[in-house]
Amino acid sequence: MLSLGYCEFYITNVCNLNCPRCNRFNNYAFSGHQQWDDYAHIYQAWSKRIDIPRIGILGGEPLLNPEFDKWLKGIAELWPCSQIMIMTNGTQFDRWPDLYHWLDEYKGRVRVDVNRHNRDAKTSTLSKIESLFPGTYRKFYINSDSDKGFFTESPDHDQQYRFEDHEIGPEIWSDTTFEIAYRDQNNILIRYATTDSFDNISVEFDPVAGSLRMPYMSDTERAISACNNKWSHHLSKGKLYKCSVTAVLPEFVKQYEVHMTDEQHALVTGYQAAEADWTDTKLSDFLTNLNECHSIAQCQLCPESFLGQPFAAGHNKIRIKKAI
Repeated sequence: MLSLGYCEFYITNVCNLNCPRCNRFNNYAFSGHQQWDDYAHIYQAWSKRIDIPRIGILGGEPLLNPEFDKWLKGIAELWPCSQIMIMTNGTQFDRWPDLYHWLDEYKGRVRVDVNRHNRDAKTSTLSKIESLFPGTYRKFYINSDSDKGFFTESPDHDQQYRFEDHEIGPEIWSDTTFEIAYRDQNNILIRYATTDSFDNISVEFDPVAGSLRMPYMSDTERAISACNNKWSHHLSKGKLYKCSVTAVLPEFVKQYEVHMTDEQHALVTGYQAAEADWTDTKLSDFLTNLNECHSIAQCQLCPESFLGQPFAAGHNKIRIKKAI
């Protein structure tokens, strides 16, 4: 069986927040949920072709997909040895009162990663996380003042734990972008981070003209070298894509009028995603590009350098002209 180290299941365009420069364009009123039953047979075929040790489920906001429960259970059953991350902004837990039960069902194999995109909402988001636990839990703080791998159980860092501590585990410390991690007696793990700075992306809103444009035709090697999204391979609508731009941008330009050159249009529409019925040789070559992070022609659509710009996410979407 072929292998892909990490892949994200993209299940909805819909998000309740408006984070500027969202790399999946969910800051706009982007519509469309994917239904599990439409693609379950295709993903069953994929599960027989590729091993994916680490899987993300995201959108948009994945908990806004009315069939989120089907996606979680279906993916977990088709890839029974994979670690699965539910990647959410932490605002929609109330929609799924059985979420803790599902986490417990796949104990130790499914976790929740919360990225809140407004620093002022940290306290309320942590309260929502804590309300998910029916009993007691341990709350670990990442000690940014110490070497990587140290965590405490108080914000004052009065009791430190090495990352080798089995009660903490590598899932907590492996990504130091997270500030806080919760774990209870059932080994349910939820991690929290405030992410309030995104880089510039392939589509740009011009507030003066009130329209969207694509400002880049970059050198592919410089673009992929700078890219923060190059390991975010996507499975979407039953097909495998190199990244979020190749997976999501073609659908976005169907919904919104985006000004682009003929060359850019050809790159947007000309990408060939992998399919589950490809030959072993053809699929192996495709996965080699993903696993070894080689550039592709569509890298021209993204910038050669990135400059994170802070923001506080709200809920009002930018109103722009829809595609005809």
